[in-house]
Amino acid sequence: TPGPATPRPGNSNYITVTADKVWVREKASTKAGTLGQVNMNTVLPFVKTVTSGQSTWYQVTYNGRTAYILGNYARILTNAEYDALRGTATPAPTAAPAGATAAPVTEDLSDVALTTKDKVIIRQTGSMQGRELTTVRASGTKLTYLGKYTAPTADNPYYWFNIQYGSITGWMRGDLVRVLTTEEKRLYELTGNSDAPKEASYRTLSKNDTGDDVTALQLKLVEKGFLTADQVSGTYLTSTENAVIAFQKANGLTVDGIAGEKTQHALFNTVPVGTYDGSSVQAVLYPVEKIDWYSGGIQTIFGVGTVAIVTDVYTGISFRAQRLYGDNHADCEPLTTEDTAAICQIFGVSNAQDISDRESELQSWRRRPLWVTVGGRTFAASMYGIPHNFKGDRIPDNNYNGQFCIHFTNSKTHNTDHVDVDASYNGWFGAVSAIEYAYTHSISGTK
Repeated sequence: TPGPATPRPGNSNYITVTADKVWVREKASTKAGTLGQVNMNTVLPFVKTVTSGQSTWYQVTYNGRTAYILGNYARILTNAEYDALRGTATPAPTAAPAGATAAPVTEDLSDVALTTKDKVIIRQTGSMQGRELTTVRASGTKLTYLGKYTAPTADNPYYWFNIQYGSITGWMRGDLVRVLTTEEKRLYELTGNSDAPKEASYRTLSKNDTGDDVTALQLKLVEKGFLTADQVSGTYLTSTENAVIAFQKANGLTVDGIAGEKTQHALFNTVPVGTYDGSSVQAVLYPVEKIDWYSGGIQTIFGVGTVAIVTDVYTGISFRAQRLYGDNHADCEPLTTEDTAAICQIFGVSNAQDISDRESELQSWRRRPLWVTVGGRTFAASMYGIPHNFKGDRIPDNNYNGQFCIHFTNSKTHNTDHVDVDASYNGWFGAVSAIEYAYTHSISGTK
């Protein structure tokens, strides 16, 4: 009787998907059209590795077509792994209708969706025969996912997602829109990029260490071509040390053979925990109050010259703001360059000018809900973040030219008697709604 087969060394011509609901795209770009979704452990034929921007992509064969999967969500199988999985791995889909996607995992989806192509139609019903309500012009446009979808049928081979765009509620075809997971939404709101590297922390690994994290390190080194499959043991041996040295040399890292945090972040394409917390100051939040701009006393509490701690509700990022002007509302400036950097982190831009320059793209004219802490109290408020009143700039060295507006209950816009309610010009999310959102989403109670 022949003995067990000797494992074949080296990598196979297949990848395995390492997460659920991974988009298969037409091109190596997160803005490219989608061909479908695949779930964890799906095995696909691997063609080659492609670098696009700062991301690694795997070119694969999917339903007989050339397609791409983001490298964060897949890895190349070794020959030994493929031999072991063959016959038990989740097969690649072969007969899915064109454009169909895997069923969404609804409990992990957020309320944010992004179009994946230009000129995407919103229909009254989830069908190609549904009446056209409007067309969303630009890929990457942010929509609100309303939590409902329809699954493909023989006559209607697409998933359809129930979405809202401004005042229009309708249905969008599943291969033309991407509903973000809760983690992707967090990254999108912090960085403007839902595919930004994930935060992670690592144990420093060195000679003779053992454990699952050593195995994970070794498998990633195999995937990157620095280690062979038969050297995956779960113990940090000389072979692993030499592979780490080779990886460090190839990536401009300190060469010591020790897999510290920097080495593992580079290997796994992650960033340190806290990278996306751009706060310039630690906020203490009290029970959130709604306070009237004219009769509640906030103009005295947050008087001209007073510095408040402002916390963006969506991201949790906090910064200092000084009130400098304002009769109908508070015209403020970030106090320091660190505070401006925090505002830029909130909007996912590199500098304050980008908030103006990318106004349409960022939809930054929409109000952002705030918690404003001053005088031992925290108030629900709203921010209009586009810099304005450049001639009135009072803090010259904060990297922010002009002021931004903070609105409290019943405060009005510049030189008007208008309270900013929901309307088309503000994306149907005016100051009134933003203040209410900040109040109802308090994490410190209300009063």
